[in-house]
Amino acid sequence: MEEKTYYLNSDFIFRGDLGFSPEFVSYNILTGKSYELGKDFFKAVLLFCKLNNYREIKKKLGIKNIEKLKKLNFVSLKKSQNKVFLYPETNFKVPVCYYPREIELHLTSYCNLRCKHCVYDVSTKKKEFLSFDILFKFLDELEEIGIFRLIISGGEPFLHRDIKQIIKKIATKRYRVEFLTNAVLINNEIAQILSRAKNISITYSLDGHNPNTCDFLRGKGVFNKVLNAVDLMNKFEIKHNLCCVLNKRNFNYIDKIIELGYKLKSLSVNFLFLDLMGRGERLEKEALDNLEIKNVLKYLKNIKSKIPVNFINQLDIGKGKYSNFISCAAGTFRLAVNSNGEVYPCAYAFNNKDFMIGNISNSSIKNLWHLKKWELFRGGIKINDLKECLSCGLIKRCMLKNCRLRAFSKYGDIYAKYPGCKVL
Repeated sequence: MEEKTYYLNSDFIFRGDLGFSPEFVSYNILTGKSYELGKDFFKAVLLFCKLNNYREIKKKLGIKNIEKLKKLNFVSLKKSQNKVFLYPETNFKVPVCYYPREIELHLTSYCNLRCKHCVYDVSTKKKEFLSFDILFKFLDELEEIGIFRLIISGGEPFLHRDIKQIIKKIATKRYRVEFLTNAVLINNEIAQILSRAKNISITYSLDGHNPNTCDFLRGKGVFNKVLNAVDLMNKFEIKHNLCCVLNKRNFNYIDKIIELGYKLKSLSVNFLFLDLMGRGERLEKEALDNLEIKNVLKYLKNIKSKIPVNFINQLDIGKGKYSNFISCAAGTFRLAVNSNGEVYPCAYAFNNKDFMIGNISNSSIKNLWHLKKWELFRGGIKINDLKECLSCGLIKRCMLKNCRLRAFSKYGDIYAKYPGCKVL
């Protein structure tokens, strides 16, 4: 009887970045779930990849380790060319991945809606699109360096003139892609193409359980258009998640919003609080006050739901480890690309040339990630530079203070307090 041969499961990306935390990771591109691996276990995965002969693999690893890999679904009988990424330690004042693990891409700055709370204040007239030729090379490179996740946003990404070709290209890639969209433009043809890309999920915006609450922010008729789009996604078995911005008009209906998400067959419901940035600056009267936010958070923490409910606790400063150096995801494992191909540490820095690292039209992510321009975000800011924060007794454990570009976007000062800080 012929012995079965196992291969590394192509649904997983296995990656090690020495000196970073988590150091060794397996990432499922279909579910978006990541698993931290021990050093010895990662070595076993690496060995599995390097050895071509299954008998040799069995001899080196032993049946016990192979059974463990099978149990975790890390190996399968389906033949694959999956490889393991192992990168050396970088030399900065804070831990930095050798290449980014996550990238945010804005396909266009153009949008079909004019939402009152848009933090980027995007345009319904200015039509900027990344060319497909540039995108084609970019999407290939992301697979080469082993990124886990590409977040595609805008503007409205489905307005891109080459969106059909982009989706088809993405379907061939071994990383997860999440579209952030208002969903209004998802028609039968787009849904059909999306259904062939198993590594894609859609996060659509729906800011209420009925037209009255949702359309206040997004415009008349949007609620029903989104429901039609979700029906299409269900018809073609496309994975989707609901995202809702909480404000004075909808926060008393959280249970109804969650129930709607369940009825729409969304995988999760995600809540954000109205952000007073961009066009949202004009909506101060619609934003929840501290007491209302506390009550919402208490309710969400104890809620029993048929589907996962996620939220960001903007009153929780976190329990960060004390460090003399300031850093966050931007420039340590994540970057953002705008609709002109310009690379920035994150989307809050868009269009401020002082923070631009380079452009994907004339350089690769491999080269751009290792430029000296990143130093400000890799330990170039010290805790003593944050003069407003120094007087706060919570500064040592506060995580919010690390988000410097949000402070710059709001106040024009990279050393200012975190916008929305409830202490200072």
